[in-house]
Amino acid sequence: MLAGVALVLVVACVAAWCAGRGWRAGPAQLGVAVTGAVGLAVAALSAVGGGALVESIVLNLPGGGLLRDSQKFVALWMVFVALAAGVSAERLRALVQARGGGRSVALALGGAVGVASVLTLPSLAWGATGRWTAVDYPAGHRAVAARLEQAPPGAVAVFPWTLYRRYAWNDQRVVLDPWQRLLSRQVVVNDDLPLSDRVVRGEDPTADAIGAALRRGGDTAPVLRERGIRYALVLTDQPPGPGVPRLPGARVIAQTPDLRLYDLGPVDPARARPSAAHPPGWISYAIAGSGVICLLLGGPSLLRWRSQRETDADHSPAR
Repeated sequence: MLAGVALVLVVACVAAWCAGRGWRAGPAQLGVAVTGAVGLAVAALSAVGGGALVESIVLNLPGGGLLRDSQKFVALWMVFVALAAGVSAERLRALVQARGGGRSVALALGGAVGVASVLTLPSLAWGATGRWTAVDYPAGHRAVAARLEQAPPGAVAVFPWTLYRRYAWNDQRVVLDPWQRLLSRQVVVNDDLPLSDRVVRGEDPTADAIGAALRRGGDTAPVLRERGIRYALVLTDQPPGPGVPRLPGARVIAQTPDLRLYDLGPVDPARARPSAAHPPGWISYAIAGSGVICLLLGGPSLLRWRSQRETDADHSPAR
């Protein structure tokens, strides 16, 4: 916390110093600064007394759920911090050299500015000293996922009815339910947001209907089938609680020590939502590659155009 406050103050001082030295910010620099400030304000809103406002927006405005986990907006601020660090390093280097300082001193000062953001987050080194490591899904999870990919059409609902899981194969760390990423077909999970003193209801009407059926008790299969859900995946290694459905007569088509997959029978495809399948990987690569090509081809031309404009402005007669 103190390191974050110190970094904000350093960036503010650098901005004031650059302004005092006559540094002129162009539209791009101003845009990054304004966007970063807005991102920082949105991220801080929930922590400085704006929690009620954020909750009201999330509950009452369409698309307001984007303000959930508002710390993600800090990324906008960090773009500005990175640019400010680069400008600061260059200004320090020029200042030291202008006052007769050696190149080694200038490099040391520039390097100190460059590593300032790293020093404020020392726990990130080596993945929080080895606590952040990749974990493979168990063979049973991969086998059931492969079975579902080959199964007839129909959505999947995952139980117990909660979005967060603790797995023994993941050292009991709290994680989001992984099945939305393991499967290419539609996967329905509980999208409610549990808080310390209340629960913010989700936005998925299908999930809301399933939750209501579970609270009523009784056979849950009719509600699932009515919503286009053919498969119920029950995680037997999770605490059962009230979030496990009753499915009398449902056929078990796959089972492992940790999972049980039920087939509720064919459903009307018109009742199911469009598939949540992710686009093929080559589409993402094509989009990224197109952006790089445009940058390589258009970047030099843009720089030459801007340089020519600045040259023309410097040589234009004063009015």
